[in-house]
Amino acid sequence: MNQSSIYFKLIVYRYYILSGICTFFGLAIAYSYLTLEGENFPLKSELIEHSGYVEWVDKYKYGVKFGLKGSVIDYVYPSKANGKSIVERSLLESEGKIVTVLYDNDDPTGPIYNDKLYYSVFEIFIGEKPIRTYEESKVAWVADDKLMPYISLFFIGGGVYVFRKGNKVRANA
Repeated sequence: MNQSSIYFKLIVYRYYILSGICTFFGLAIAYSYLTLEGENFPLKSELIEHSGYVEWVDKYKYGVKFGLKGSVIDYVYPSKANGKSIVERSLLESEGKIVTVLYDNDDPTGPIYNDKLYYSVFEIFIGEKPIRTYEESKVAWVADDKLMPYISLFFIGGGVYVFRKGNKVRANA
């Protein structure tokens, strides 16, 4: 067996491996969409209300993190619920006003590099004014999940394309 045939086999197997990976991700995304649709958004009755004055606000790529004075819990308003810039601006301008949030106590998130936990917020009121209601957050969350079938089809289609490309390369050898 010469070196060029070994190299050729590696190229063909690379196509097949990439095809398998794409197809796997496509099927995994489709499965999660079909089995978890709407289940990853908490019921309003399961959320906990907390009020206080804003102590700090920190914008990051996936939402707005903030803390309330006198609370040992830190919160995050996820960007998936839309309205990130409105929430950030409102929290920054809320000085002297009581902020009331509904948050999910059952599913804290945090970075893998430390033990800091943030609790997802799904409703924010500043004084009596609603900044983001539970219903608005839920509509945005569900709309974001509606992209999953298209992403799944993209991965599965990519897997089929790469598999066929590998077959063509092998046939032309």
